[in-house]
Amino acid sequence: MFDPKLYGNPLRLKDQIQYSDELLAKKQLASTKATKVILFAFNPGQKLNPHTTTGDAVITVLEGNGHYTVAEQEFNVAAGETIIIPAGTLHAVTAVEQFKMLLMIIFPAE
Repeated sequence: MFDPKLYGNPLRLKDQIQYSDELLAKKQLASTKATKVILFAFNPGQKLNPHTTTGDAVITVLEGNGHYTVAEQEFNVAAGETIIIPAGTLHAVTAVEQFKMLLMIIFPAE
C-alpha cells in the first residue's frame, strides 16, 4: 500500500527525501507482499554493503550518480538512468557524490 498522502497529486520523487549528514536517508513509499518502493538519499562515501534480495530490483537514479557493483561488474548510473538487478544477485551501492535513487523490489508470486 502506498502512503495515502502521496495519492492523487503529481510528485517530484527527488523532493520527497532529503540528505542526512548522519545516516543514509531512506523513506519507504510502499510495501506489499509483491513490491517494495523505497527512496534513498546518499552523501559521498555512504553505501549499501554487498547484499542480495529475493526479488528483482529496479533502481532509477533521480539526482547525481551512484557507483554500483553488480555480480562483480562495476557501473556508474546517472540521473535518469535505470539498472535492473535480478533476484539473488550480489550487489552494492557507493556514493561518490550526493545522489538520490528510487528502488523498487518486485517479489516472485507465491
